[in-house]
Amino acid sequence: MTESKTEKFIRMLICVFAVFLTGILAIAAIFSTTGMEIIDYGNEVDNIVERIRDGNEVVWYYHDNIFANLIWLVIEFAVCFAVMPYLKKLSLKWEILLVSIWVIFLGSIWVFSSQVSPTYDSEMVASASASAAQNDFSFLEYVYFSYYSYQLGYVLFNEMIFRIHNLLVQEDTFLFLEFLNV
Repeated sequence: MTESKTEKFIRMLICVFAVFLTGILAIAAIFSTTGMEIIDYGNEVDNIVERIRDGNEVVWYYHDNIFANLIWLVIEFAVCFAVMPYLKKLSLKWEILLVSIWVIFLGSIWVFSSQVSPTYDSEMVASASASAAQNDFSFLEYVYFSYYSYQLGYVLFNEMIFRIHNLLVQEDTFLFLEFLNV
């Protein structure tokens, strides 16, 4: 099966973009990992807006093992180059489908193995969405939403997802929302 010039160009464009993006992320990831921590000065700040404004949140950069990261990067590139000839034999539709399935598979593994819950801004929005789905709109009184009112659109969007989810399953977790994000 021969591919048209348009398919060849689109395939090359996707590959160049993927390599560029992966390169930027890989270079940054080789040296460090980031995390966020709340600095408690004893004033018991529990409002996210006050924590940000007063400088009570800090981003930490944790230094990684550069050698192990470089080995992992070489393995990833080797797998990409090993798979590339097989992908070229497929039509663009099948290639996109397989890559999409692969990304969904890896994302699902990450979501279900990490078992993390939303924090900071995400927690405010997700909790407000869950409350709105239960017809509790008391979150509108939070200072957070007066400073960041643009988040209310996303709260509405998530509220619809929570309402659909609550019709199907009754559980108090944000895992399904993280899975949908994949």
